[in-house]
Amino acid sequence: MNSPKLNKVLIVEDSESVAYALAHNVERVLHLEPIVADTFATAQTALAKVWSETLIAVLDLSLPDAPDGEVVDYVLETDIPVVVLTGTLNESMRDRLLAKNIVDYVIKQSPSEVNYVIQLIHRMQLNPKIKILVVDDSKTIRASVRKMLETHRYQVFEARDGKEALAVLEENSDIVLVLTDYNMPNMDGIQLISRIREKYARSELSIIGLSSANSDSISINFLKMGANDFLNRPYPREEFYLRITQNIEYIEYVRKVEDQANKDSLTGLYNRKYLIEMGGKLFNNARRGIIKLTTIMVDIDFFKHVNDTYGHLAGDIAIKHVAAIIKRSFRSGDVVARYGGEEFCIICVNIDEQDAKNLCERIREEIDSSSFNYGGNPISVTVSIGLSTKIFDQFSGMLGSADQALYRAKRNGRNQIKAA
Repeated sequence: MNSPKLNKVLIVEDSESVAYALAHNVERVLHLEPIVADTFATAQTALAKVWSETLIAVLDLSLPDAPDGEVVDYVLETDIPVVVLTGTLNESMRDRLLAKNIVDYVIKQSPSEVNYVIQLIHRMQLNPKIKILVVDDSKTIRASVRKMLETHRYQVFEARDGKEALAVLEENSDIVLVLTDYNMPNMDGIQLISRIREKYARSELSIIGLSSANSDSISINFLKMGANDFLNRPYPREEFYLRITQNIEYIEYVRKVEDQANKDSLTGLYNRKYLIEMGGKLFNNARRGIIKLTTIMVDIDFFKHVNDTYGHLAGDIAIKHVAAIIKRSFRSGDVVARYGGEEFCIICVNIDEQDAKNLCERIREEIDSSSFNYGGNPISVTVSIGLSTKIFDQFSGMLGSADQALYRAKRNGRNQIKAA
């Protein structure tokens, strides 16, 4: 049974201007539905209706009918993450709030605080897809760190030492952050970082070193060996979250820059430049007999007719329609690219020629039997496909071989597959 979609944000605030600013930005920026209440009583009524669909609650600490933060305790009992709004804050109040395991607190001092709340909510949208590995030989510490991370909705993995951590990373290559202790049996934190950096660059996977030893040399060794950051225990809860967010957003920023350089803006597939670069590397391994390589060319039939009949916007939709079908048909390790115009190229690793033909046939059939809507009109297209498993002196030879097979499919009547 599918979990309900978390598409609502509960906002409980007795200031009309603050509530409006939050609700407006939640809807406009995050495309979530704001549920607004101005008292504890109306918040209880609202929450009873939308509890299973609520992503997060933004709660005023002091309400007319709940002046001592009663609404915060009430909502936390429902396991909904909470951001607290308050007009004033002293040290004892801050400590009490953080002890409640809230996401964060925000002091209502300026309109810019609304932007910070929106950023927090956006992170709560993104975090369930982000994997973090916690490495520590203390079960108690692992449990404590896990609880803090899960409050922010991260996916959390655990390991008791460096060797176990490497095994977890091998099975979960999409982990983006590792938190590791220094002193551990079998393989300590410094040794673990050294092994991780053999495979992952700092821009691919962030590492935060952790230690309770009061020694500058440990933090220096962590950073020199390849850690992105370091935290001394005991660390303030707020600093912990800020460091986590900073390191994750660094990885996200690097990936965004790489995507802008390597991805096609229309389809989200890799672009021709990336295909040539990555294809060349894979081809070199194929020539040495390390892997088998198959190159596939796909071209939309009579694409000019779509543009001439319905316009270039319809042509763009046709390209996106075909690209989506192609992308979901291949494995994550295959290189799927828009080669140019209405033509696509796929590089597959370790797939038999007959399996490649069968896969291409399924793609051809799905495109042939599907349609997309434009201006109220269902539009269908077909594709011709050429593939090659032949290894030449250069990668361009494989591309040319697959392209020649594609040309034969076109010349033979289109909407079919030919192999070199």
